[in-house]
Amino acid sequence: PGVFRQSGGMEDMELLRAKIETNERIVWSQITDVHVIAGLLKMYLRELPEPLTTFNAYSIMQTAADLEGD
Repeated sequence: PGVFRQSGGMEDMELLRAKIETNERIVWSQITDVHVIAGLLKMYLRELPEPLTTFNAYSIMQTAADLEGD
């Protein structure tokens, strides 16, 4: 499965999240489970107050995606 399809360990993700929130140093090269990092990124993106694709641009992007499928 793809890196974003398999979930990382929630305990590990929460530990990293706590370190990030307290500005604690993280040695990223010591994290051996890529799924934990991918899961942490997904968690961050889900919790943004405004999505990366803004609400205003969503319909435009949806139309473009529909055209690409033709």
